[in-house]
Formats: sequence, structure tokens, C-alpha cells
Amino acid sequence: MALHPSHRSAVLPAPAPPLGPIDPRARIGLVDAIRGLAVFGILWVNVFMRSDPIQLSALSQDRDLLGWAVAFTGTLKFRSMFAFLFGLGLAIQAGRAEDERRFVRVYLRRLAVLLVLGVVHFALLWPGDILVMYALCGVGLIWLRRVDERILLAVGIAFVVAGMAQQIVGTTFFDKAALRAEVASAYAVYGQGTFAAVTVRRVHDYLTFWTPALWATFPMVFAMMIFGLLFGRRRYFSRTEERPGLWRRLCVVGYAVGIPLNALYATWATSAARSPAFTYVAKSAHALGAPFLCIAYVATLVLLWQSRAGKRVLAPLEAVGRMSITAYLGHSVVCSLLFCGYGLGWFGRVSKAQDVVVCCALFAAELLFANTWFRYFRMGPVEWGWRWATYGTRPGLLRGRTADPGGAVGLT
Repeated sequence: MALHPSHRSAVLPAPAPPLGPIDPRARIGLVDAIRGLAVFGILWVNVFMRSDPIQLSALSQDRDLLGWAVAFTGTLKFRSMFAFLFGLGLAIQAGRAEDERRFVRVYLRRLAVLLVLGVVHFALLWPGDILVMYALCGVGLIWLRRVDERILLAVGIAFVVAGMAQQIVGTTFFDKAALRAEVASAYAVYGQGTFAAVTVRRVHDYLTFWTPALWATFPMVFAMMIFGLLFGRRRYFSRTEERPGLWRRLCVVGYAVGIPLNALYATWATSAARSPAFTYVAKSAHALGAPFLCIAYVATLVLLWQSRAGKRVLAPLEAVGRMSITAYLGHSVVCSLLFCGYGLGWFGRVSKAQDVVVCCALFAAELLFANTWFRYFRMGPVEWGWRWATYGTRPGLLRGRTADPGGAVGLT
């Protein structure tokens, strides 16, 4: 006997809600604040490579306190933080999805859009792009999302060890004389060239220098994605106040291991004499020390967030974290107009101290822009386009409007 239509809903399972952008009210503010600090950290390291040839990062020895501070506090630490948050985000998103196949299909589309953004970024804005590597790593990471946690931890540790070895191997990737020739030719192109000439040079620099350089740091970055995935699966960031001891231990261990190892690396980075033995020890120390210091940074922010005063200080970073891709690409837009020949042409003409001024001024403007933007809009402009391309439907942008009718399981 046929069922009356009014009785079918009681018998048939309800369809899974559509995948779509997560409601802003469901976001984890702490995670966005950490992501906001990572945005600043990426700018803090990259601004020095935007005003001079990118190859100088493998050649120059800035033997001053500023160069030491950048190497100690920033180099690879904030890239690792972004990687950690990438894995954490995957775990959170997978946990909200009810249909595994649909989730994988949509997430792979999400990564494909990120890959396109990365290609456009390095070709048209800056050859030091990290989005391409993150998109490719994400393809591998998604297949690890259901692996047993003990196996996942072992894989993460194995990649840390591989990262130490790869850092040493990476010292042989480049011919120093060839790099110096590239540096000499880069000043004229970037500082005086047309947009077309600079674009050709960007692609050249990305393929010949930055891609091999990323390969040297890939194992460590992927290890941090795995650790983020582990933290997300254990829901540590949805119950941070229940585990203060965990975060304190991570602070103590992270700083105890990270400070001396990164100090050793920073000393090497600013040293006039770099013997092969010193280089191998310093590079290995950095591959191990950078993840430890990164985790210590994250744990410190978690503990600060648990106090009213700390949350008040960190709260402005939350808006920047919510539009992290917009902010990251925004750095490149502004810096290309400041430093390249088709803009103000400051390339090779500013000091490291002036780079710091640019960094702080740009991030201050970014804080103001992001916090103002979210008074009226639900997501950053690039994030809005990214989600539209991912889901195939235009998400709501103005505040007060839902992303999709009927609700959605969010992929942030």
C-alpha cells in the first residue's frame, strides 16, 4: 500500500544537508586569531624578500640584529603555522560533513581553486607563493584524514625526520655563482621593468628557484599539516579551557626545544663563516626547531585567549584570520605596487629597517580594513569568490543573509 505523502518524511531518511560555506557564528574565534597572527608572521618574513631578489634568501648573510631576529622568530615558523591550521581546518570540516563522498569531491574542488589562485599569484604578483604547495599537499592530506591516530602521529614524526634530511640535501640544490648572476639581473627587471617583463621574470624565478626551495621544506610543512589534522580530530580547539595543562606543557616543551635550536640557526644565518659541518647542524636544528617553536606560539595564543585581557588583545586578529587568503594576496598586490618598476620602483632601494616600517604599516592597515569589512560582510572578498567557485552557487556576502537555503554543512 502506498504511503500518504505526509507520512513519507517519518519513514525515509532526511537528505544530507548541502555542503556550503559555514555560518560565521559557527567559526572558532581562537583559530581565526591564530591564523591572523600567521598572516602577520608571513608578512614579517616575506617583506624582506619582496624588496630584493628572492634568490638572496639563499645567498645573503645579514650580519645584524634584525637579520638574526627574522631568522630566529620567523623563518619557516609561520609557514609551519599556516600548515598546522590547514590540517586543523581539514579535520574540522571533515567532522562537520555527513556525506564522505560528497565531502571529498567538494574538498578536491576547493583545492583545485586554491591551486589556480596560487598559479595566478606567482605569475602576476610574487614568485614566493605557498598556495600551490598547500593545494598539492592537501590532496595527500585528505587521504590521511581517517587513518588511525597512532599511525598518523608516526607518519608526522617520519616527515619531521625527512625534513631534517631534506634541509641538508637542499644545500646542494643551487649553484651559488648562478644564483649571484640571477640576483644581478633581477634588480633591473623588477625595479625598472614593465608589467609584462616582470611577469616573465616572476615565472622564471618561481620555476628555477622557488620550486626547488619549497621542495626542501615540503616534509616539514606536510608534517605540520598532519599534526594539525591530529589536533583537529581530537577536538583540542573546541575544548581548550578543559586542557590547560596540555597547552602549558606544549609551551614549555616548545620553547625549551625551539629557542636553542632556532638561535643556532639564526646564528648560522647571520654568520660570515659557514663551514659544511656548521651548515648541516644548523639546517637540521632548524628543521626540528621551527615546528617546536611554531607549536609554542600556538599554545601561547591558546593560553592568552582563555583570559579576558588576552582575548581582548587578540580579538582584532580574528578578522584578519577570517580573510587570510585575501590578506595574503593583498600583501602581494600592495608590495608589487611599491617595489616593482610599474609601481613606485622601490625594489633594491630600501633598507631592512624601512622594510620593517612597510611591514608594520601594511599590517596595521590590514587590521583596520578587516575589522571594518566584517561589520558589513560575512567573508573576505577572495574567500567569497573561492567558495562560489568551490560550491557552484553564490554564497551570501552581506551580513544577515544565509549562505544557502536550508542550511549547510560548512567547509570554512
